[in-house]
Amino acid sequence: MALKSIKKNMLWALFFLSLAAASIAALAGLINIHSDEKNALIFGFSIQRLVLIAAVLIPLLTALYGSARAALRPLWVENRLEPALKRLAGTRLFVVISATLVLTGWLALFIPPYWFGYFHAYYVRLRPIIIWLGFCSALVLSVFMVWIKGWRPGLAVRSMRGQGGLLLTSMVIVAFLCAFWLFVALTGLGIKADPYFWNEAGVPLLGLQLILSLLLVAVASRLVFSRDPANRRRAMDWGVVILVWLIAFILWLFTTMPRSYFAPGPYPPNNIFYPYSDAEHYDYSAQYLLLGQGISNGNFFDKPAYAFILALLHLIAGQNYILLVSLQVALLALVPVGLYLLGKNFHSRQLGLLVALMAIFQQRNAIAATLEIQVSHSKLLLSEYPTALGLIFFCLFMVRWFQMPEKRPSLLLVGGGALGLTSLIRPNALLLAPVMVLLILIHYRRRFKRGLLVSTLFMLVFGLTILPWNLVIPKGFQAPYLIVKAKALFDTRYRLLEFKSSNIDSPNDTFSIPVKKALKLAAPAKIIAPDHYVDEENEESSYTFIFQHFFHNEIMAFFILPHSISLNDLDNTLQTPYWQDILNWRGELPANSSILIFFNIALLSIGIGAAWKRWRAAGLIPLIIQISYYFANGVVRNSGARYLVPVDWVMLVYFGLGIIQVFHWLGCMIGVESAAGTAEPEATLEAAVGQAASLRWQRSVMIGAIFLALGSLLPLSKFAFPKQLPEKNPAEILLELKNIEWNDETVVDWLDSLETNRSFEQPEVAVVMGRGLYPRFYEVGQGESNGELALSRLPASSDSRFTMRILAYDFTYLAILPMPHSPTEIPDGVTTVVIGCHYGREKHIDAAAILILSDVGEVYWRSSDVELSCRLPLP
Repeated sequence: MALKSIKKNMLWALFFLSLAAASIAALAGLINIHSDEKNALIFGFSIQRLVLIAAVLIPLLTALYGSARAALRPLWVENRLEPALKRLAGTRLFVVISATLVLTGWLALFIPPYWFGYFHAYYVRLRPIIIWLGFCSALVLSVFMVWIKGWRPGLAVRSMRGQGGLLLTSMVIVAFLCAFWLFVALTGLGIKADPYFWNEAGVPLLGLQLILSLLLVAVASRLVFSRDPANRRRAMDWGVVILVWLIAFILWLFTTMPRSYFAPGPYPPNNIFYPYSDAEHYDYSAQYLLLGQGISNGNFFDKPAYAFILALLHLIAGQNYILLVSLQVALLALVPVGLYLLGKNFHSRQLGLLVALMAIFQQRNAIAATLEIQVSHSKLLLSEYPTALGLIFFCLFMVRWFQMPEKRPSLLLVGGGALGLTSLIRPNALLLAPVMVLLILIHYRRRFKRGLLVSTLFMLVFGLTILPWNLVIPKGFQAPYLIVKAKALFDTRYRLLEFKSSNIDSPNDTFSIPVKKALKLAAPAKIIAPDHYVDEENEESSYTFIFQHFFHNEIMAFFILPHSISLNDLDNTLQTPYWQDILNWRGELPANSSILIFFNIALLSIGIGAAWKRWRAAGLIPLIIQISYYFANGVVRNSGARYLVPVDWVMLVYFGLGIIQVFHWLGCMIGVESAAGTAEPEATLEAAVGQAASLRWQRSVMIGAIFLALGSLLPLSKFAFPKQLPEKNPAEILLELKNIEWNDETVVDWLDSLETNRSFEQPEVAVVMGRGLYPRFYEVGQGESNGELALSRLPASSDSRFTMRILAYDFTYLAILPMPHSPTEIPDGVTTVVIGCHYGREKHIDAAAILILSDVGEVYWRSSDVELSCRLPLP
């Protein structure tokens, strides 16, 4: 029914009654707040409360008066009210203020009081007022949009009619995802814990951060993108790229990182977050390269590209780990840059900026949550986030190629090389190669020979990139790295089934118990076995754990999206079982999450549908990459937490695209054209076929040669550095020590006794010279233990002790020297000699003395009480 056929005075009366009802609700909220009896003035209310009540009571009476007058005096509405409102609504300031009040009131409705700390009591008392102002402003804006500006239903109908295919596609995807969720709820697949490598949800994006990202995109779209002339778009993109990188670098660098299992401490004497466990292994594998010994001293190592990157950073930073981490943060700040470029090519600059900002905030949360959950981020020396960087640019190349395969043939070859390099950072990405070949063949299903040629070239560049490293046989093996890695995975994942069926214990207790907490905190953490593991009887005869972990990966990645109505901070967001008690989580969700979870599913579906509707196969490349990678995780039997990081950004891409598409629809409904929802113009595939670029063999050979050279850098780089680790036996090392002019005669006498009694010739005695790293002093009771897991090499002890990692020419040793007090600051990375006793399979040395030497032979530090520290049969 047309608006003019309705008596406007009755509508205005209803409008004022709505304002009055909102005022009554605000009054009720103010009155029900707990009173402060000490400051009570009248009726138990303080003077501040009375002022607030009066601030609402006056508009309430005014609204009631306006309602009565609008109902009884139509001429007043037509001659006075409507002209005044038109003049007011015609000003931009009115719209801006109203929109700000709406947003503020909406935020106040969902922001908990604890956000405001000391001022939370003031917030509680002002909250009803803020929500009331927001509701009233929303009501006024609605009237403005519908009546004064004029709602154009015809435009909305035409726009939605053109989106019919997208709506149908999105509804099908929603139905599929809901069916998937129901299947998981009924079967427990992906929820019932597998006993091995089962981890919590990924790092969440907070609701407030999402809102802030949307506001920034709206401002940029209005002030920058909409005014960008076509001839300056390249310059604009460079400006946005630099700004995104700068925001990411500064925010991440200045976000405080707590201690973690992979960076414990910091401990005296240097009080630095030195790497530990996996991070330590990656770091000293890189340092071996700089010592002329090759990556990881020629031992088996399946992440050589990351070690090579760390070696390059060490060339700049030396042993300054603060600078080293800062350089890595600068490098990995390219992740949001890559996401901006991906979103821009996928849809629009608005999508690119939105996804980049969400990724920046999520990474900030990862750094802040280091102590709370298992994470891998830009400040830890771990391989997952560098893998994400590689996969993002691989995805960008493949999306660009699939958009116009005949016009951009070189991008496919570059994508193959990028995937090869990423596989050398983390080998889980290897599975993406055959998946991409299959996708290429499907794309060229009507031109099979062309598809076979193109996929062969893709695999050729990919193979040339990974071939050099896999031609090298690691120490102690007779097979290349890939075969050794495959066998190791089989022994540590699949042979578990054999041990169960034969009723014998696993040969490696590291894999025979849940290790979720082993990779989490530096502080001891007791492990409680879950009471609903996967049915082990079925597991003995099948490999259902592959799908169990695959589903778990997808579910845990979904939880990075905001799914709580309450806009909680990071600490409170993480207080749910799928972050804190994943082994015993049965799928329960917070009461206020169900609606938003369905809403997130709908947004993801709309995003996937919009991508498919526009680009077909190219629009599904990120989704295919995520599914393939998480399936690879399932094959190697791990899921959740840091294993999600390499591809959890895919959720942000489709989620952001869904949000932008919904805003576009809403804008059409109210007659506002949304630039953010309109994809930027791009030549279609059909138009590009007529301008097909020939696949030049010269260019193909050049691209292949470049990636072959990059892959060859890994095994050949050891020849670029002179060997710095002496291959000396204990007698030669002791002779070199004796030639030093010692200031302490005790040391000279002790060395003489070692030589005279030939104590160093005893098989249990170790005399090792190498590069000393990671000096740490542990007080009594300190250590890197993990409760009942006992996986740590440095468990808590009843003695205080000093430790160092020693990179020798043959092995990597851990020297442990009992000491009553921490030494003074110790130089890191200089020549170090350890004299002590071997013990344990980890090449530990129970040290009698640790001598740290300068390049000129001077002593920086040694054991202060050699005789008392000695646990050997030495004088």
